[in-house]
Amino acid sequence: MAGGNVATQQDLSAYFFARSVELYLRNGGVIAFVMPYSVLSRKQFAGFRRGSFGGNARGPNPFTWVRFIEGWAMGEEVQPLFPVPSCVLIGKRTEPGRLPATVMRASGQLIHRDASPLEANERLSWVEENWPQEATFSGGSPYRAKFKDGATIYPRILCLVTKVPTGALGENREAPLVESRRSTQDKEPWKSLRPIRQSVESSFLRSLYLGESIAPFRALSPSLAVILSLHQTRGDSFPGMGPTV
Repeated sequence: MAGGNVATQQDLSAYFFARSVELYLRNGGVIAFVMPYSVLSRKQFAGFRRGSFGGNARGPNPFTWVRFIEGWAMGEEVQPLFPVPSCVLIGKRTEPGRLPATVMRASGQLIHRDASPLEANERLSWVEENWPQEATFSGGSPYRAKFKDGATIYPRILCLVTKVPTGALGENREAPLVESRRSTQDKEPWKSLRPIRQSVESSFLRSLYLGESIAPFRALSPSLAVILSLHQTRGDSFPGMGPTV
């Protein structure tokens, strides 16, 4: 529900929430979902927090709206729980409004992960505090200037490849011939460049899962990528292409 420089930080939780509201929640109905803690304040969920999920001009409910009326925060101080800090968002299907001023924050040590409501009530304490402010990322880490991007692979013409059939007997499995994978989504200046064809050591050829590799409830075939890891740079031989991760 946000793009640009936070695209690699998004997940499907916001879409799943919005789609559930659209399909199953009647006007005036209430919905509650366990969500990542970052939903409360991070930039990639800014559009989601506004509660207006779009729609069209047809039908009795042309827009998918929800007003968030309550939030429960369960950060790292609640253990054991989920692999990442979490929260519960409670919303009502009505015209969006301002976020609540406060959230209820839990803290405590659970006996085990799948604790019953009774066990959780005995172990968790709750306090009301201000709704987390939206992160501005001003200042940041002292290492921030040394990095340009997060977990992203580009330019694709340099990284993604396909194996080239050689037509010869005894293909070299240790260093197969590969060529840059082209796509209709390539942009300039990469779109106009000639593809690279080169034999690359198999230790540098990795399976890469992209958005196109994911389908509902299952994974599709991954792409093939040339990736050079840091520990491999200590050797005497490495290919002349591919990103360092």
